[in-house]
Amino acid sequence: MNEEINELISHYEEEKTQLELWIKGAVEQSDYKSAHVNQKALIYINNHLRIFKALNDPYYLKKEEYENHISLYEKISLNHEQISDYIKEQIQKIRMNLDDLNSRKIAAFHDGQEFDDAVFDLVENKI
Repeated sequence: MNEEINELISHYEEEKTQLELWIKGAVEQSDYKSAHVNQKALIYINNHLRIFKALNDPYYLKKEEYENHISLYEKISLNHEQISDYIKEQIQKIRMNLDDLNSRKIAAFHDGQEFDDAVFDLVENKI
């Protein structure tokens, strides 16, 4: 199953890149309606990417949360130099937690027919 998820992630990453280019081009041409439609599609793609990456890596959502916190703290530190020491400490703590998650081994997930049947039943609204 990991191969299929990786293939889906790759496909969605390509789609995301293309949408980002289309949005950039639409904004440059002042075609905001097209940019808006493509932005909605990009949100849809990003949500699916998060789901597939979380299936592939059980720590993905927590890692993403830590990375967002680091980014936020770095932006805050640019505007508030008086608390920069505190922010540096927080960033260091978060990076240690992130390194801990990155160092954990992820067990391979081998699904069986039962899992496939459950997924198909969900897709077909039998469950």
